[in-house]
Amino acid sequence: AIVYSQPLHGRKQRRFALSMESALDGRSVARLCKDCTEHMQVVAELLLLQESVEPTAVAVTNAQSADASYSKCRDASVAGTKQLAILAHNVRASLEQGQFEDVCEAAGEIQEVVVSLAEAAAQAAYVIGVADPGSSPAQPGLVSRYGLLRAKQGVQSAGRKFSADYGQMDESEIVRISSHMAGSLGLVTNTLETAVTQCRDVLIQRQLQACITAVQGNTAALLAAIKALAETGRISERSKCAMFLQPVLSTLQAIIDYASLPEFLGRSARMGESGRKAQKEVQAHAMKVVSATIQFLHSVGGLAEGRSTASKKYLNACAVALSESSKGLSAVLRSHAPSKRRL
Repeated sequence: AIVYSQPLHGRKQRRFALSMESALDGRSVARLCKDCTEHMQVVAELLLLQESVEPTAVAVTNAQSADASYSKCRDASVAGTKQLAILAHNVRASLEQGQFEDVCEAAGEIQEVVVSLAEAAAQAAYVIGVADPGSSPAQPGLVSRYGLLRAKQGVQSAGRKFSADYGQMDESEIVRISSHMAGSLGLVTNTLETAVTQCRDVLIQRQLQACITAVQGNTAALLAAIKALAETGRISERSKCAMFLQPVLSTLQAIIDYASLPEFLGRSARMGESGRKAQKEVQAHAMKVVSATIQFLHSVGGLAEGRSTASKKYLNACAVALSESSKGLSAVLRSHAPSKRRL
């Protein structure tokens, strides 16, 4: 029997799903690559395509913590670009040999690396932006809206796939997508639990605890329906999935609206013109890495599926673009430092 109540993560999750199917076909690889690119695109839109004036990690309170925070984010971003180079090579080699399970494994790891890289680069960009004299850091809100919005997208994306692609999905794909959904909802629970520990208002603590209970209850009902769908394949179970998906999405939207109330939003950072310009520069270079990765995985999916528009030449060109954009991000991150901007 397949158990969905405990979300799987990372390599363990992918290996569990892939091991259920002895031979993946090209269409399965293409769908996984599409899932990865959609997830990366959403994270990029939330972190890199807007003028964020809030930190994605801890608040920066003084010059020393600014330098330490920036160095940590810079090193994480640079390490991520090196991991991408290795993973991209592995994907191309596995694709050439027709080893689709290894392609999927590496593609999933690429997604994780890019998300972590985007988060680190966005935090580095924020630290640079508030490093100028006269700028002031943000005061983070009680609840992370980034975490909530990212989780909602993950649930919505999974729901669309069950509605549109179910007839083409095998059991391993159902496991993979439902595990992603469970992971997204687990992110909501973790975000709310963190808020509970930071809050000193008893009434707000109770409201947040009630939100956690609602998420967990609705999630359990939805994942039970997905489990029944995977085990029986009955059309009636598919309609139950759609039925239980709506309360989950409604609960998430209510929590997002709740977190958007003025009393929970915190205070935005104030940046000077040069600080905002530096922030945009880092965001733009990070976005180039994300875009190049999306094009690379899109090409991988096309070749695996045998699309007429796909070619190895284009895949190689995407790999070069990914390499060049990674070098550009590393260079711009090394050229900046809060201590330099204060001189």
